[in-house]
Amino acid sequence: MIKNFTFTLLFFVATVVTSTKNTNAADFVFLRDTNVAYFSQILKAALEAADGDHTVRESTLLLPQSRAFLLLGNMTPQFNILLSGHSIERETDFLQINIPLTRGLLGYRIFVILPESAAAFQGISTLEQLTTNITVGSGIGWPDTPILRRAGFHVSTAPVDLLWRMLDRKRFIAFPRGMNELHENLVRQQADLNTREVQAETTIMLHYQFDHFFYINKKHHEHAEIVKQGLLRMYANGKFMEIFQNAPFIKQALAEANQNKRKIFKLVNQTLSDQVANIPDKFWHSFEKNNRVE
Repeated sequence: MIKNFTFTLLFFVATVVTSTKNTNAADFVFLRDTNVAYFSQILKAALEAADGDHTVRESTLLLPQSRAFLLLGNMTPQFNILLSGHSIERETDFLQINIPLTRGLLGYRIFVILPESAAAFQGISTLEQLTTNITVGSGIGWPDTPILRRAGFHVSTAPVDLLWRMLDRKRFIAFPRGMNELHENLVRQQADLNTREVQAETTIMLHYQFDHFFYINKKHHEHAEIVKQGLLRMYANGKFMEIFQNAPFIKQALAEANQNKRKIFKLVNQTLSDQVANIPDKFWHSFEKNNRVE
């Protein structure tokens, strides 16, 4: 009788442990809209660092950002977390995890230009000179577009692949790209599009506080808390900075910035929310603080 009781008790305990583990398990489907594996690596590491036993897989859908957010809001079964640049609308309509995923490198903008356009940047020393002489391209619906326009730039908008062709045809002079995007963009543009070779302009950089964040449907509070907990633990144990510093595209971006000491023009990001403005400095990279750019 005692043996049977003991077996029953052990079975009950095992069942409770298994049940608790399953209760703390969440399934994530990540809409990864970039070829860079870094963001998936960050998400997977965050889920490993968080309490519980979580799973993550990637959606291979190719969607414009506006369509992706529409589906996320409708709680599509195809994905439940996505990556995007910040906007107040996105922050308001969704759960934004307030950890900038490239430590703000996305807000450091380097101009991609045709080689013959390099001379147009010579002698520019003020923002007014820059906005008067340099026209730029930006994506439809991108948060960057109103920032650039409010700074005084003439901005042509189109889907991203068309923007490369418009640059090739001199519909505008420069295509501002986040320094974390620069190398991949140049490689892809030269490999996939039938356009002339382009290059990074080496004398000027724009900066506004801006970055990629993870977004989740507002009804999935538990999912958001899991990701937030994991990211904070990654900062506490050094894992986030390890991944950041060893990511090839980030190494390339920082090396390129150190090689070309650009003048930084700071733009006011009028779409910046209190949430993002109040993110502690430890989560942001600063070239000014590190004296890496004049």
